[in-house]
Amino acid sequence: MRPVVRFTLGQRVLFNLLFVLLIVAGAFAVGRIAVERYQEINFGKVIIDTFYPGASPQDVESLITIKIEEALEGLEHVEFIRSSSVRERSTILVKFRDDTDYAALYDELRFRVLGMLEELPAGVDPPRFDLIETSTWLPVVAVNLVGGRSNRALTLMAEELRVPLARIPGVIEAALEGEHQREFHVYLDPHRLSARGVSFEQVAQALADANLTIPAGDYQDGSGEFVVRVDERFRSREQVVSTVIRRDLDGSFVTLEDLISEARVGYRDPHIITSVNGRDCVTLKVLKAPAGNALTIHREVRRIVAEYTPSLARQGVEVILTQDSTIYIDSLHEYPGLEPGLRACLRSLE
Repeated sequence: MRPVVRFTLGQRVLFNLLFVLLIVAGAFAVGRIAVERYQEINFGKVIIDTFYPGASPQDVESLITIKIEEALEGLEHVEFIRSSSVRERSTILVKFRDDTDYAALYDELRFRVLGMLEELPAGVDPPRFDLIETSTWLPVVAVNLVGGRSNRALTLMAEELRVPLARIPGVIEAALEGEHQREFHVYLDPHRLSARGVSFEQVAQALADANLTIPAGDYQDGSGEFVVRVDERFRSREQVVSTVIRRDLDGSFVTLEDLISEARVGYRDPHIITSVNGRDCVTLKVLKAPAGNALTIHREVRRIVAEYTPSLARQGVEVILTQDSTIYIDSLHEYPGLEPGLRACLRSLE
């Protein structure tokens, strides 16, 4: 042991040089280490969210929730599955056992659900999968657009701002929330339906049959190969209301316009409401990649927002940066006894 100590004490220059090299390497690495707001944690939970327009809770339960649960039967290392079915929406929470391979189990879960989509009704939106991780629920920063403009106008402005935000190095996504989904609403008059002997199911089936897009193969010639598609989707109100619902033997027919009280473009009941200081807004959640630097991303977001602020201000829109500003409407359905005042407070939380 003594020879080793003597040798070490005699190599002052060598050890001083190694010490300096370690300091330089540490200083070089500090500027390149990713900075996190919170430690990245995978909670081993997956939320499967499915939207079925116009469906009652009973229909959602029988046609969507139960079928997805049956597809998940036999999935390994599942601790529990919890589901809720409300009007137009099915939400299923799958919790994996701790310390298992969450990534492999998540891929297997997606494969099982996507493999049974043909068993779901035709009007169902594709399921959305959310693997609950720290970075998913805690963005680097939330960019909120607030102002006395319609949700549609705020959404278009957010879409324009979304492009440069998504290009920031280290950003995996600039997720848009608070957008109201546009759809065409048809209001049937029960008296007109009864007078003409038409049922709701007949109207729904006629609209589904008329609003189709069908692939018709391909065509080749000297200039190249072309895909042939028959596109009969609705593109105007006139096309919708002129849909033939029933043809009678005397040559007459019943159109949708004969059965409705109103038909216009509207919005779905929102699943997510975003607000800042009690004012409705549209939010861009900036989510970082594992290798991204939160401090660098935050500086870049502020720089980009500063460039857009003058033009947005001329439109009467204010940009407010927060950590998050999301209220999930499904969470309010779980507590039907809440006082109206408390619900209003929940919706106005940042």
